[in-house]
Amino acid sequence: MEILNIKNITKVYGQERNKTYALNKINLTAQKGEFISIMGTSGSGKSTLLNVISGLDVPSSGEVYIKGKKLSSLSDKELTNFRRHHIGFIFQFFNLIPVLSALENVTLPAILAGKHPEIVEKKAQDLLKLVGIGHLSHSKPSEMSGGQQQRVSIARALLNEPEFILADEPTGSLDSKTSKEILCILKNFCEHMNHTLVMVTHDAHVASYAHRVLFMYDGEIVDELYLNTSEHDRQKNILDIISRIERLSQ
Repeated sequence: MEILNIKNITKVYGQERNKTYALNKINLTAQKGEFISIMGTSGSGKSTLLNVISGLDVPSSGEVYIKGKKLSSLSDKELTNFRRHHIGFIFQFFNLIPVLSALENVTLPAILAGKHPEIVEKKAQDLLKLVGIGHLSHSKPSEMSGGQQQRVSIARALLNEPEFILADEPTGSLDSKTSKEILCILKNFCEHMNHTLVMVTHDAHVASYAHRVLFMYDGEIVDELYLNTSEHDRQKNILDIISRIERLSQ
């Protein structure tokens, strides 16, 4: 089932001779349960594409459809509501509120949206257990490791059961062991719970956990690689990704 359809998206900054194409005629589809990684050098358009997909940035031309809904047809209020119910966000630096506990950080967006506190809290507790930190539900961010804080942010992103998750360098500030644990959690949500994940990363090891890798250069998707998802083939996947990146930089 198709959950994302990007049609001929262009994002232009400046005018006339000073035009810069951050995105240039991007076309992309994603299926339910698919894990897609986006790679490219700095300035290639990765983060701009993520912002356009989420509706946080408006394309100069083209359309973004999520679950068949055309984002440009929504008012600001409708778009905010749509994001709240259908899109989850995971960031590199967690974005947790320091004075709140793990449980409070997970539940706050839903409670602010008017959902019943007791129902939200029960679901949040279940999610914290699912990502392996149920015992830390009353701990504050300063009392947790980076990996534990990222697990809180994953639980927060999943609280409203979004079909679509956007992740911007979600393991960028974590050590390799913790990164692997986080990526296994995310991949499990895709393969066993049918969430769709689009992740930006610069790391071939991180990208190797995806089902498909897209390579961007100067605002365009210039290559893609479908990966064998078995752990046995991970090293080959990493080498294939590195080879594609090196080819782009030549």
